[in-house]
Amino acid sequence: MILVLCRLGHGLGALDDVSGIPLPQSIQSFVEGWNAKSYWKAKDAFSRDFSIDQVPPEYTKEALTQIFSNAPVKIASCIAKKTTQMDNHTVYTVSMVTLNGIREIDFTLDKEDKIVSTSLFQAANPGTATSGGSSIKQYAEVPFRLQNNLILIEAEINGVKGSFILDSGAPMLVLNSVYDPDRPVQIIGMSAGVGGAIEGVGIRKLEMFRWAGAAYSDFDCVTMDLSHLESELGESFAGLISKAELEPFETYIDYENSIIRLYGLRKDGSLLAAHQPPKPVHQVQFELFGHIPVIKTTVGKKKLNLGLDTGAMANLIDTSLYPKYRKLLTDASVDTLMGADGQKVEVHIGYIEKNQVGKIKFERMRYCFSDISHINKAYDIKLDGLLGHPFLSQRPMSINYRKQILSFY
Repeated sequence: MILVLCRLGHGLGALDDVSGIPLPQSIQSFVEGWNAKSYWKAKDAFSRDFSIDQVPPEYTKEALTQIFSNAPVKIASCIAKKTTQMDNHTVYTVSMVTLNGIREIDFTLDKEDKIVSTSLFQAANPGTATSGGSSIKQYAEVPFRLQNNLILIEAEINGVKGSFILDSGAPMLVLNSVYDPDRPVQIIGMSAGVGGAIEGVGIRKLEMFRWAGAAYSDFDCVTMDLSHLESELGESFAGLISKAELEPFETYIDYENSIIRLYGLRKDGSLLAAHQPPKPVHQVQFELFGHIPVIKTTVGKKKLNLGLDTGAMANLIDTSLYPKYRKLLTDASVDTLMGADGQKVEVHIGYIEKNQVGKIKFERMRYCFSDISHINKAYDIKLDGLLGHPFLSQRPMSINYRKQILSFY
């Protein structure tokens, strides 16, 4: 088991004299956000390359959100003691004061004075990552049920069955720490004697994970608190089946008949078995940015780069494009949603009549105009939006990640 710890330990004595080194704004923002238990107040302090040891980069932002919101001790003061130059980085060693004493912590900053890493977070008792074993089927059929526009399929964790969301927008398998049938493991916490543990983010060793397409044994899996998704879904669930689990297959999804067909692939994307998907009426090539397939889509009269996401309840277009579509919307409305920073935000919703991918034309589709800048920043890409359930459910489609082809039936 890998533990990510916040290293604010017992008191180490009195502070030395103030060094006169100014504390960078990014570290000041870090402290302010920590004391407010709000990552969003500190988010601009972090470099896009910021990482936490042993936490997959795709989940760094989610991990920070939960770490900050559960911070069990406030920082009374933070004083820069010394700086060390390392290539293109500057390491600030600071004395951090809490109710329980003083601790020296390192913050590594880039050329823009953004935080790249900090010794406040470390891996304790790090284990050796194991790839474990896997058994991939050549063909499988998976029944599913639809709940609030999300696909739910059954899988097993160490022999215990549970419902998983099929979420190609997730890069890897994620367990819901609030559902974990073996009791949630505390994997982020404060050092002994400081004030308790932080539950919900980390890595857990699994003996076995089994779903319709494959079985995986003895491997490390990300666990996170996904209770916010449970609220949207309207029920509890065990985790997210991701792009990583779909990648060995050509995945055929038929919403009308509530069935998924998995066709095993060779490394070059050719089919392993005699089972063949139906003959497609059209195919389009897509680009893969990180784990997100991106296709050229005509929405109205404008061509957009839209990502495919089975875990998106709605089609999304970035809010920056709303002025260009405002007059094209029918049945338009404004809704109030809770933003990622906990603030209420107004979003515009409406239908756009003309939609086309390759040669395939689609009936009018509903879009929500929402800020997706966090996705673009996380993967250093430029998406105009996401295509979710309203698009994917209109006709059977299959996706082959290895050939980077989307097929329509």
